Amino acid sequence: MNKIYWGGIKVKGNRRLIPGELVDNITRKEALKLINEFLNKVEKYRDILLSDSRTPFDRYIIALDEFINNLEFKLGENGNQSIVEKGSNHYSNEANKDLTKVIIETKKSMVRIAESMLGLLKRVRKRWLRVGKHELEQLINELIRGGEARILVSGEPNKENKSFAVHLYTRHIAITISRKANGSRTIALTLTKLKGIHITIPKLFDDIILNAMEYGLLLTDGTIDRAGYPRMNTHNLWQAIIWILSYPGKVHIYVSGISINDDNVSVAWVLTTMNHGVKNKKEVVERAIKFSDDDF
Repeated sequence: MNKIYWGGIKVKGNRRLIPGELVDNITRKEALKLINEFLNKVEKYRDILLSDSRTPFDRYIIALDEFINNLEFKLGENGNQSIVEKGSNHYSNEANKDLTKVIIETKKSMVRIAESMLGLLKRVRKRWLRVGKHELEQLINELIRGGEARILVSGEPNKENKSFAVHLYTRHIAITISRKANGSRTIALTLTKLKGIHITIPKLFDDIILNAMEYGLLLTDGTIDRAGYPRMNTHNLWQAIIWILSYPGKVHIYVSGISINDDNVSVAWVLTTMNHGVKNKKEVVERAIKFSDDDF
């Protein structure tokens, strides 16, 4: 039987928990429920998680390729002309020129962002096929055979309104299978030692538009890291691109891993803006409520 431990205090400089005491039978039972959910999900998506050719990153790579090709086509001579013709019906010649310039520069920036994300994804894909997939396969075999995998837990196993999680580790993967306080289940595979990239984008919109974009993103799906920088974790390509456009200057991007959901396997992006500090979300709310209806 696989041994299951309470997760002890994290070692300084290491995000992983260390084994504490062995759990009791009640806690063990709850942990095994989550592990079985994990095994069932992996089996459901075996064709992309444990394949030698397909990966969880492929559909994102295809989507970015198509996005780039579409933008580059629109940035061609015919695409630029169509922008001018459409805008001329609603704006003066001078305003139309300004609008056309903003649209073109925005599309060019989106191409740069998408190309950077695509390059990063391709590197992560190679790493997954080289080490990630094999380590996941080995871990699955250890869990099924019993006696080899080291399993750690944290949280409250006996209280449905409290969170409870199982933690599994390989050399390059950290897996967290969580039962949230609201009853939902999440499975996150974090790939360790992945390097991200920095991308710098110019200011494309005026302050009112940028602030509205920033506040909206930060107050919904955004967070603030310990250094006071706005950060977003997302599985949506469109949201990642909009986040970067909303924060002119340098943004750090990396792929933290993948999430296994009921309906798909999704890539987890982490974006941190490096030129816009903020204390907390309360400060953002105070700024946002000063906006007039016209500003919005």
